[in-house]
Amino acid sequence: MEAREYKDEVFGHFARIGAAFGHAKRVEIVDVLAQGERSVESLAGQISASVANTSRHLQILASA
Repeated sequence: MEAREYKDEVFGHFARIGAAFGHAKRVEIVDVLAQGERSVESLAGQISASVANTSRHLQILASA
């Protein structure tokens, strides 16, 4: 792999991670999960969000 291709790939990964943390609720989810495993329902209650929105946030984090 050439230097330019390597840089493009690395910066692409950083951009995906940055986008995943681009919402305050996602950052809060990571904070809560760092304290221990939770069900989606429990997590939703802790961050004051609906189960559907929490699930979507988790999907975005997982894809990053």
